[in-house]
Amino acid sequence: MKKFTNKYKLEIISLSILSLIYFISRLSFLTSLPLFTDEAIYIFWGKFIASNYSNWFISVTDGKPPLLIWMMFPLFHIFPDSMYLIVGRLPSVMAGWSAMIAMFMIAKLLFKTKRAGIIASILYIATPYFLFHDRLALYDSLLSSMLLWTTYFAFRTAKTLKLRDAILWGIFLGLSFLSKATAIIFLGLLPVGVILLTSKNDLFKNWRKIIILSVAAGIIGESINSIQRLSSVYFLTVQKNAQFQIPIESLIKDPFQQTFGNLNAISGWIISYITFPIFILGLVCFVYLFFRKFRIALVLLMLFITPIIILSTIGQIIFPRYFLFTTPYFILPIAFVLDRILQNNKKYIYGIIVVF
Repeated sequence: MKKFTNKYKLEIISLSILSLIYFISRLSFLTSLPLFTDEAIYIFWGKFIASNYSNWFISVTDGKPPLLIWMMFPLFHIFPDSMYLIVGRLPSVMAGWSAMIAMFMIAKLLFKTKRAGIIASILYIATPYFLFHDRLALYDSLLSSMLLWTTYFAFRTAKTLKLRDAILWGIFLGLSFLSKATAIIFLGLLPVGVILLTSKNDLFKNWRKIIILSVAAGIIGESINSIQRLSSVYFLTVQKNAQFQIPIESLIKDPFQQTFGNLNAISGWIISYITFPIFILGLVCFVYLFFRKFRIALVLLMLFITPIIILSTIGQIIFPRYFLFTTPYFILPIAFVLDRILQNNKKYIYGIIVVF
C-alpha cells in the first residue's frame, strides 16, 4: 500500500485538488436552475421505485434505459423528500466527477504525461458544456462518463492486448447502453479505434487476438444491455426511439435530407456551449496533433465527429445535450498542446493562465 501511495502520490494529490474544485463548481447553487420538464419525469420515476420497491424498469415504458433512475433510488432513502431536486441532480454530479477522472486517465494514457491528464481535467471542469449538464437530472452526463471509461479501457486494450482490459471495456460499454441508447454508436467505433492505436507489429502478429478481444467486449456489453429485456414493455423502447429518427424508407430515398440543416444548427450549439475561444483553440490543436501523433488525432476526430454526423443524418428531433458525449474528444487535443507548451518552456504557464 505504501509503495502504491508513493508511486501515485502526485496523481492522488492532483486529483484530490481537482475533485474539490469540481464539486465546488457543481454543487454550488445546485438547485438554482429551474426544474426542467424531463427532470421532473425522471425524478418521479426514481421516487416511485424508492417508495414502492417495484417497477424497476418504469423508465423503459418511455424508451429510456434505467441506470440513471436506479442511481436515484438509494439517495431518496438518504435525503428528505423536500430535497428531491438535489437527489435527482446528484447522480449527474457524480457522473461528471467520474468523467473528469476518466479525462485524466485517457490523456495520460494517450500522451504519456500526468500533466496532460491534469490539464484535460481542468478543461473538463471549466468548459460550460459540461458545467451546465453536470448539474441537471438528465441522462447525458452519465452517458458521457460511461463512454469515457469505455474508451479508456478500449485504448488500454490496444496498448496491452489483455483480456482484463477488454472485459472492463465490455462492462462499461454495457453500462453505457443502460445510460442511453446513443451508446450503440461506440459499439462500432471503438474497435476501429483499437485497430488504429495498436502498433503495427502487434497488429500483424496479434490481429486474431484483437478481433477476439473486441468481440468479447461487444458481447459483454450487449449481455449487460439485455438486462432491459427483463421488462415486459421493452418493445416500447424501439417505438419511442423511432419517434426521434427519420424512417428507414425516407433515408433510403434521400439519405442526407436532414444532415446539413442539422449540422448547421449543431455547430452553433456546440460553439456556444464550448465557447468560441475554446472552439478555435480546439481546431488549432487538432491540426497540431495530426502532425505530431496522426493516429491518435484520427481516432479522437473519429470519436468526435462521427456521432455528430450520424445523429444529424438520422435525427428527426435533436437537442444540444445529445452531443455532450462527443465533446471530450474535442477537448483532449487542447490538453496535449498545452502540455507541450509547458514542457518546452515553463515560463509560458503564466501567459496560459491569463489567456484561459
